[in-house]
Amino acid sequence: MTLAFAQVPDQLTVVALDPGSGRFGPSSYYVFDCWTPIVGPSTVLLWRRLALVALEAGNGYAVVETADIFASIGLGAGMAKNAIGPRTIARMVGFGLAQCHGSRLLGVRTALDLLSATQVAR
Repeated sequence: MTLAFAQVPDQLTVVALDPGSGRFGPSSYYVFDCWTPIVGPSTVLLWRRLALVALEAGNGYAVVETADIFASIGLGAGMAKNAIGPRTIARMVGFGLAQCHGSRLLGVRTALDLLSATQVAR
């Protein structure tokens, strides 16, 4: 899996991606029970944290310290391309939970849908 950003920035600008779409928000048991085996626990935790940030920002944006967000969920503060935090952002993007725009902007889905049949079959 390739990195989401060419280089993970020290600060991320987080915005809500497609607000109002999806059925299951950051505190949903469905996300924890069904999405975690598909994308992994660190990806669910990071998505949940960033989705809450995006929801708090409303129609605006929020700037967060990337290393602080990683460390707050136990990923360490490493910013090297092979560190777990940057790889977790890449997983979020790879599974459609977020989208990178430019070098600092991260659009984060604030709610997720039911898993697809292909995802369930995995």
